[in-house]
Amino acid sequence: MELRQEAKGFGVTVDLSSANGNDSKKDIFPYDSFNTENINDVPSNSEPYMMEDFNSSLKNTKISQKDYKIYLQDAKRFKNRWDNLQYYNGQDTYIMVKPLKIQI
Repeated sequence: MELRQEAKGFGVTVDLSSANGNDSKKDIFPYDSFNTENINDVPSNSEPYMMEDFNSSLKNTKISQKDYKIYLQDAKRFKNRWDNLQYYNGQDTYIMVKPLKIQI
């Protein structure tokens, strides 16, 4: 089930637009680019992730050229990768927080 459909079940409207108006899916993130061995080095880098950083060994997928260009535009908003990660985590958990607030 997609994020939008899941949210609809809770009566929540989710805006998944990126800075470039890409509203077809939520922001992308290179999960496989860092691990417990490089967690202090990779995210503190101020350069955007490279295209191959978005390759997913778990899903066996690669990012499209179009999506990577959108990522590069979005990445300009962040000082470093930590800022990007913090923003992504906020967007990723927003859908869970709003229904909880409704319940409280």
